[in-house]
Amino acid sequence: MGPTEDGRNLSILYLARFGGHFLSLLLLPYLAPTLGPEHFGYLAYAQSLSVYAATILDLGTGLMGERAIAQKRGTEELRQVAWQVYLTRALLGGVGLLLLGVAGGIVPLGNPLLRDSVLLALSASFINMAFPSPILVGLEKQRYAAFAGLAHQGALVLMTFLWVRKPEDLKLYLEFHLLLTSGNTMWGLAWMIATFGPPVWEPKGIAARILAGRHLYLFQLLAHVYTSLTPAFLFHLSSPKEAATYAIAEKVFKGIMGLWGSYFALVPPKLAYAARADISAFSSMVVSYKRRALYFGLFLSALLFALSFTLPYLLGENYAKATTSLAFLALVPPLVTYSNVLGLGVAFAKGRDSLLLGAIAVGATLFTLSCLLLCPRFGSLGGSLALLQGELGVVLVLHVGLRRKGGLEKK
Repeated sequence: MGPTEDGRNLSILYLARFGGHFLSLLLLPYLAPTLGPEHFGYLAYAQSLSVYAATILDLGTGLMGERAIAQKRGTEELRQVAWQVYLTRALLGGVGLLLLGVAGGIVPLGNPLLRDSVLLALSASFINMAFPSPILVGLEKQRYAAFAGLAHQGALVLMTFLWVRKPEDLKLYLEFHLLLTSGNTMWGLAWMIATFGPPVWEPKGIAARILAGRHLYLFQLLAHVYTSLTPAFLFHLSSPKEAATYAIAEKVFKGIMGLWGSYFALVPPKLAYAARADISAFSSMVVSYKRRALYFGLFLSALLFALSFTLPYLLGENYAKATTSLAFLALVPPLVTYSNVLGLGVAFAKGRDSLLLGAIAVGATLFTLSCLLLCPRFGSLGGSLALLQGELGVVLVLHVGLRRKGGLEKK
């Protein structure tokens, strides 16, 4: 892929993803006060559990699929591998829906609205597993996924403004999300058929994909402990209101970090391809991406810190504590951007799965211990501090591990 096409892909991806994140942030000043702290806490809890449940069922096939597609790009095996990855994830999502149908009646949540919210959020996450994200990433066609997400978010914002009017409408909001997720998934299937032809059903190939992802499975489980479960920790260790307060800060944090995500989405497949085809070009790319990651992270930190002071004015005094939580989250971006390049860029491209796993294990352990110690006493602020410590642990392990094994350029 040449520089012109690269720049065009990046521009389109930025436009689509920025639009999606902008719509998500635009909805926040309406949705949070409308639902109120308690019900917004239910939403944060349901979304937190749903993301982790989908990660449990993923079995590492997402990251494995991205790498497999990137490595088979331009070969005759691409169609076969693409359908193996897609059908593997679709089947795993179907297993999740089946389990949800069996266990739905015995979910141990006394509050009916909380129970329904969790079930709806879980259903959407399992259905979303049939969206061909790993294939799009591996082919460097993330713009299609970004535009699908933009359409989803735009429709959700419109439906929320029109029909979500009171705290009890939380269930309606999640029903809208489920409906739109299902529509995106159907579009993804249509794209797969249009791009690769009819499905290639190979049970042995699907089983092989599941086995190939086993080394990355624990990595994903541990990573999502501190990227997804903080609201759930706060819900149980503190209160729904503290979970809601942190969720507000986290949504702003992730929305702004989407600026980096839009850029970085093009990096892992490029590095995976370069590591296989041209080691000299790979080394030069690593040096360049490390530098950009640090500058990008510092810029995002400054932006988040400035935005933290606007939250009481936008959301009301019920969420005033989110200012402090977001101010501490503003210290995290340089750690995330740098660790992304070292981990999902360098280590992942070189097949250093054990180093990735070790780094994430250290981060998840530090995060969990910090949550248990800090969240009961400091609430949402404790969640921010726990994430900061977890990300710091990941960066240190990756940096030391790659330097010792010669996988990190010293320039």
